[in-house]
Amino acid sequence: MWQSLPFLYAPSPLVAAMTAACDVVLAVLALSEFRGRNLAYSKFGRARGALLLPSRVGMFLLYAPAFAGALASFAVPGAVEGTRAGFLCAAVAVHFLKRVLEVLFVHRYSGSMPLGTILLISSYYLFNAVAMIYVQHLSYNLPEPAVDLLYPGMLVFAVGLAGNFYHHYLLSRLRAGGGGDNKAYKIPRGGLFELCLLYTSRCV
Repeated sequence: MWQSLPFLYAPSPLVAAMTAACDVVLAVLALSEFRGRNLAYSKFGRARGALLLPSRVGMFLLYAPAFAGALASFAVPGAVEGTRAGFLCAAVAVHFLKRVLEVLFVHRYSGSMPLGTILLISSYYLFNAVAMIYVQHLSYNLPEPAVDLLYPGMLVFAVGLAGNFYHHYLLSRLRAGGGGDNKAYKIPRGGLFELCLLYTSRCV
């Protein structure tokens, strides 16, 4: 029955269309950034006349829906089939769980975020989380690749996750001495920050 639902397990053209729509949104956002209309995201963002939420609440709402979506996929009959799908779904869930826990227990916040920005970014994260699991489902029963990179990929993912957490911890310590209201920009030192390892591990 589940396989017959046209939207739940739609053909790959729908995935291509959704990907194209996502690319258009990213292009529009990039163009806005180049024109100086920055997304009010960080503590340096400014948003006049917008409904604001505390930064910690906003950041939690950014990541929690994607985490919930990854967990919910395990409950959808037939959505997570096979080892690869299980690993992928677990990796997506762990990634966003890590971000949620960092928001609650690691990062220090003092500013606010516009509700519109929160909804935009949260929707994007949720879409990408569900889309990755969905595309993996569509590839179920396809021939296995000649070179199996599943386990090396999981190792690289774990290293990237650990590196990202470590550098987030170092960043949080920059504000520990000055209190949560210290908004002065500080250049991070140590932890291979000179090599931009934070963003390297984030890409990994």
